[in-house]
Formats: sequence, structure tokens, C-alpha cells
Amino acid sequence: RNCDARHCFCGAASAGFTPTRLLAVNDVLLRIVTGKPEHHRYAALSYCWGQISTGRDLFLTTKCNITARLSSLQMNELPQALQDAVQVSRALSVDYLWINAICIIQDDFEDWSKEASRMGTIYKHAYFTIAATDS
Repeated sequence: RNCDARHCFCGAASAGFTPTRLLAVNDVLLRIVTGKPEHHRYAALSYCWGQISTGRDLFLTTKCNITARLSSLQMNELPQALQDAVQVSRALSVDYLWINAICIIQDDFEDWSKEASRMGTIYKHAYFTIAATDS
């Protein structure tokens, strides 16, 4: 709150940029959104996949499940570190979260190349970044 109220740059950090896909976390059901949401302030998650991988990686967005994820994604489908990031975003009243495993189509080389090249910009314009340093 202090940062929003007293630091003119902080509140404007995400102005003018929105990632291709974001995870909407403001409802019981999660879903991927595309385009520019009305309130496009978003958080980002930085984490080491090896630390949180379920071994099955069923939470990854792929060509096969992207259509379904545009309408819903269950919280219990996510590893605990990703669930925690959703909870932190909700607690801080941020409706959108960028997680690379969910917001990049992992088995689409073209999408992965395009989106991975934008990661620096995505983190730079995030309202805040959650760093999960351990699972």
C-alpha cells in the first residue's frame, strides 16, 4: 500500500504491457486469459522447476489442454508452490498471475520461443514477483 501511495513509478510499472496469457486467480476456478484484461496488474512467479515438479508435470499447459484451460483449471491440479503463489496474489488483491509453466504452451516450439524471449519484460512489468526459492 505504501508503495502504491507514495512511489509514483511503482504503480505505473505494468502500464502499457500485458503478457500474451495470464492466469486469472480472482475466482474459485482458475483460468487462462488472453488479451488485455480490464485490470491488467499482474504478479509473476519465479521458481526452479526441479524444486516443485510433481514428477508427472500434469500442470503444464500444452497444445492438448490449452482450450480447456481457457475456461477452467483446478487449484488442486497445481503443485503446492504454484498454489501458494495463487494464494499470495489473491491475498494482495492481484487478480492475475503469470507462471511460465501455465502461460506458455510447453510443447509448442514457436509459442515457447516467442514467450520465453519476453520473460525479462514480463518480470520487469509485473506488479510484484514471487520468488519460490524452495518447494
